[in-house]
Amino acid sequence: MSAGELSRNGSEIETKSQQILSLGDFIFDPALPGLADASGEPVDLRSQSLAVLCLLAAQVGRVVSKDNLIDSVWGETFVTDDSLVQCISDIRRAICDRDHKVIQTLPRRGYRLNSGRATPHLPALALPDLAGRRAIAVLPFTNLNDNQEQTFFAEGLSEDLIARLSMVRALTVLAVPSRFTFGGDFIRAENADAEFEPEFLIKGTVRRAGDKVRVTVQLLDNSNGAIVLSRRYDRRVYDIFEIQDDLVGEIIAETQVALTDGEVAHLAVRQTRSVQAWEYFHQGLLEHIKYRPESFQAARRMYRRALDIDPEYFDAMVADAWALWMDARSSIDASQVDALRECRVLVDALISRWPNRPDTLHLDAVLLMMEGEHEAAEKRADQGRNAGRSYLWGYAIVHIYGGSVKKATELFAERINSSLVLHDDALFHYALCLTLMGEYEQAIILAEEYRLRVPATVYGYTLLATAQGMAGQSELAAQTVAAMRQTHPRFTLAMFRQHEPYRDAEILKRITGLLRKAGIPD
Repeated sequence: MSAGELSRNGSEIETKSQQILSLGDFIFDPALPGLADASGEPVDLRSQSLAVLCLLAAQVGRVVSKDNLIDSVWGETFVTDDSLVQCISDIRRAICDRDHKVIQTLPRRGYRLNSGRATPHLPALALPDLAGRRAIAVLPFTNLNDNQEQTFFAEGLSEDLIARLSMVRALTVLAVPSRFTFGGDFIRAENADAEFEPEFLIKGTVRRAGDKVRVTVQLLDNSNGAIVLSRRYDRRVYDIFEIQDDLVGEIIAETQVALTDGEVAHLAVRQTRSVQAWEYFHQGLLEHIKYRPESFQAARRMYRRALDIDPEYFDAMVADAWALWMDARSSIDASQVDALRECRVLVDALISRWPNRPDTLHLDAVLLMMEGEHEAAEKRADQGRNAGRSYLWGYAIVHIYGGSVKKATELFAERINSSLVLHDDALFHYALCLTLMGEYEQAIILAEEYRLRVPATVYGYTLLATAQGMAGQSELAAQTVAAMRQTHPRFTLAMFRQHEPYRDAEILKRITGLLRKAGIPD
């Protein structure tokens, strides 16, 4: 039996987390325990169903076997599996989990509780113009290994597939980004399902054993679910790049897209030919998205291992500089001056070798912003946006802090449209834009969502308290700060000022005044 699964004869289920969980549009508080709807009204569950939910919540994201659930809830009383199935049905009915995505059944293994919810009031956004283009949605590949540390391998494959297909102009690649790359869950635009469906859907699974790997991929006709292409690759791990090349070629052939000579050349170019360097890079990303100072440092160790193997690995160089910038931006312990100085060395090295790549330009833009060069930062950000697609957000972030909030909001909306989902980093800055533009009701909804999704960072609390304070909700802002100080007792307004590089000193003065009133000390 796997390490991620609990056996009937094993020890009692240990609580993995006591934090409040989002289950669809419902909230479960393990400490009570209690289930509530979006408005906070309690939802009734019979005692046995509530006990099952508590046990699943104690191991959120992990498989809990049927035997263990039955033993824990009913003890020595003999019951059949039907009693457990009835409890699972009760819970699903209570949280409107009709498609079984929140409580997932794994045949012959047990059940897994998946936390996360869709934000109910995400603004409707204009969808991309797809005239003359084929649209494909790529789902994160599923790791079938019991060892969850191999998640980086499966999701790294799907992220690489997204990046390579995105090089083809005749394709619109609608990425459904993974928790691994961007962190947290994702918010689907509320009008996406009703008004837009991609023509094709790509999904896959990965199982790795030693130096062998099995990759199974399906290309589906999204209108009827028919399988257009199904491939299974049983290869050595070190053949992973060849699997990617084969997949891209077959998908392009099946979608009947014509490639230009330039696109053929771009598809032939790889970031690295070292599988080991590729693995270190994706393991670094797994640490990167935890948004903690120690995880940024762990990520940088992985990136540097990748660069030791392949010093020309551009993505690893960018990620190393990005992790250092994020640490300089948010750490309350590191010397920001030293971190920014080191980051400047890394970014200047990228500029000297790859001066026109979008990621290079975006990194330079956000670094210039932190260095107080706002006019140069905004110019750089616009150059980066014009240079092409980047997974970084420099082009919009610098406009927020430079004072062009309306432009930043428009840029975020444009980026959201291109993927139909909003990941955590965009969620934070989009909520900040709405706050600064006076759209407080919507900003508070998104800020609350961000705080739930990224609980480790202090900035989820400061964002929410700022939006509440600007909306005149002083008591709620004080409650938010009180909750923040339980987990971040050393955080001060001096630290906040250091990390928030607003060009307009009056904006920063207003925000710090509200946060001081809410209870953050100077």
